[in-house]
Amino acid sequence: MADKLAPRPAATLLLLRDGSLGPEAFMLQRTQSAAFLAGAHVFPGGAVDKADRDLRVLRRVAGITDADASRRLGQDAGGLAYWVAAIRECFEETGILIAGGEDGLPLEGARAVELGAHEAFVSGARLPEKVDVVMETVGAATWAHSLRSLMPGGRVVIAGATSGSQPPADLSRVFFLQLSVVGSTMGTRDELERLVAMCEATGVRPLIDHVLPLSAADEALRHVASGDLFGKIVLTP
Repeated sequence: MADKLAPRPAATLLLLRDGSLGPEAFMLQRTQSAAFLAGAHVFPGGAVDKADRDLRVLRRVAGITDADASRRLGQDAGGLAYWVAAIRECFEETGILIAGGEDGLPLEGARAVELGAHEAFVSGARLPEKVDVVMETVGAATWAHSLRSLMPGGRVVIAGATSGSQPPADLSRVFFLQLSVVGSTMGTRDELERLVAMCEATGVRPLIDHVLPLSAADEALRHVASGDLFGKIVLTP
């Protein structure tokens, strides 16, 4: 007799839309090589990860509290993580992200397009085509996606590693696709002067999220740690 599968916390998301013949449900077909339910059609979803219980993530959920979510699931606490897991798994498996800005403000991608970007994509989303160069400033959290986004012979330029500096290298992808990894930090005085001259000539300005006095440095650091900012924070004397 086959071993019984041990249940584990998991969440599934059911996406519906109106169709010409009635409601339509979005489903995925599992790969034929899967060890469990090979070839089956399933709803997006998966296991609840440790990161789904991170308070920094839970604080960004709008419309339902952990108490409400837990009550609906019949448990004492921790129910909101199931909502987070369902949304995350749906995005990872399908590229569909269910999210919105606070107070009706547009998401960061829309703001980037407003500022002049040709296109904007949700972090981790599959790009419509491979690219020549990726500017990598985040590090461990986005490294794998940066490599997967490059075409053969592409280049990733690293100018920061705010989420961690020790991601899996994925060397097989690097040498099979003949990718180049280039480090870049700051610049020379001459390059700074040319940058300032370009900003003066074109009117380009860095995006400022907050301007605070130096005495409020602790508030500035809390704002950075929250991740809820779009642009630079400037401290004045």
